[in-house]
Amino acid sequence: MRIKEYGTNAELKHQFGDNWQARALVNWSETSSSYSLTRLNTARLNAASAPSAAATTATAFNPIDVTKNNAALVADLTDNELAGETKNSLVNLRLILEGKLLTLPAGDVRLAVGGEYMDDSLSLRQDADIRIGTLSNRPFTLYSRKVSSLFGELQIPVIAGSDGRPMLTVAASGRYDHYSDFGNTTNPKIGLTFKPVSWFTLRGNWGTSFTAPTGLDQLKSANSTFSFFPFVPFTDATRPNVTGGTAIALQGSQANLQPQTATTWSVGFDIQPMSSLKFSANYYDVNFKDILSTPTPNAGIFTTFPNNIQYGSSLTVAQVNSFFANKGPYTPSQQAQLAAAIAQAGTNPIVELVDFRTGNFGILRVKGLDFNLTYNRVTDFGGFDFTLSGNHQFSRKTQVSPSAPVADDNAGQFPKWFLQAGAGVNVGGLRAQASWNYNGGYKLAAPTTSVPVQTKIGSFSTVNLFFQYKVPADSGILKDLSFTLNVDNVFDQAPPIFLGNTTADSGYANGFTLGRLFNFGVSKKF
Repeated sequence: MRIKEYGTNAELKHQFGDNWQARALVNWSETSSSYSLTRLNTARLNAASAPSAAATTATAFNPIDVTKNNAALVADLTDNELAGETKNSLVNLRLILEGKLLTLPAGDVRLAVGGEYMDDSLSLRQDADIRIGTLSNRPFTLYSRKVSSLFGELQIPVIAGSDGRPMLTVAASGRYDHYSDFGNTTNPKIGLTFKPVSWFTLRGNWGTSFTAPTGLDQLKSANSTFSFFPFVPFTDATRPNVTGGTAIALQGSQANLQPQTATTWSVGFDIQPMSSLKFSANYYDVNFKDILSTPTPNAGIFTTFPNNIQYGSSLTVAQVNSFFANKGPYTPSQQAQLAAAIAQAGTNPIVELVDFRTGNFGILRVKGLDFNLTYNRVTDFGGFDFTLSGNHQFSRKTQVSPSAPVADDNAGQFPKWFLQAGAGVNVGGLRAQASWNYNGGYKLAAPTTSVPVQTKIGSFSTVNLFFQYKVPADSGILKDLSFTLNVDNVFDQAPPIFLGNTTADSGYANGFTLGRLFNFGVSKKF
């Protein structure tokens, strides 16, 4: 796999008197990635393995003793790959104007307004079972998106404290975005900040937000494929008379994917008894909707996604075409794939049709507590600091679709505790820091049927180190020159193993790591 990234950005500022400032930001970036996986060509291997009276050592494959196979035959079978290439170009322009609007008895009313423009272009080509090096002969599938946005924020001091500073502040903000591919979205946010004394702050906010589907998500709809299966992936226990047959499935992404949305409210406080010590806590409640996901990959699809599956004895070609026609439109290539899948069934009965494309289905509601403790001390030699932050989820409930039952992920599917601690020291131009990351263990909702039986997933923690040295120089090539070293997962810890009921379910759980990883860096400002 290869990844290339390059780009540039610039920021311009202009001050209007003492109260207003304008900022313009420009960003341009290009990214390209490609992958290639060599593997045997199944069709050619099956043809070479099939018994034939005309087969010779040059055309027949011997799986018992591979050394007796013809070299040209082996080369032909292995001249095959799964390959893909993606290119992405992004241009982002932003203009912000901010400053004091007017002065009230409690303080200054401040306003920030701005606009943003983004042009995002994506090119994708991929194919399976092709001759090595022939991907370049395939055309790119193109997708582009243009986004125009307006946003603003207003901060109003309502009540002044005894020291003359704002004691109660109201903040209101909003953002409007127009997407060339799926339309408009408007998201407001309002917040309150109450600070009765200098060392204590109480705050709360409510708002909505969204995450747009990426260009790659949208491209998958153009690359959706029809597949034929000589078996029935999902069986409905309420119809035992259907015991065999074939299935046709549509896989990829639905066309015209919509943003994933969220409604959030939170309340929290900050306590700072001294300048070097601060503690913050925040309770949050987030309701996500329209999460991109695929239909339930088991028999539950009949109740959770009833419109995505049709099941019955000997479905006719007319029924097949009718089921998929309502889920189009399709490209000529996709229409040909559907016709080929129907033809491949031959005289075998078609008993199942599945629309297994990714769509805006999921719902998630999370309630929890974030907290953060920081302490820093300046000394004669430099200073030292300590941080402790964490998250505890009180509730995590999901629905794979609006019609699906609510599942409690905290009851055996997800850790409730996440912690991170760090300690660092500064000595002259040297910075040394150690951090500890922890995912809490959790009990499984039900014991596994594996050997041995598993009832819980263990916790997982890693230790990382970071070093930075800033060269002490005021001029010349050494000015603003620094070196960094990161050592991730110092003790080379592996995540806990989950022994699932099937091989597909088994694997690492409750964390991810590449193992012990060293990163060296050099930075120079000009």
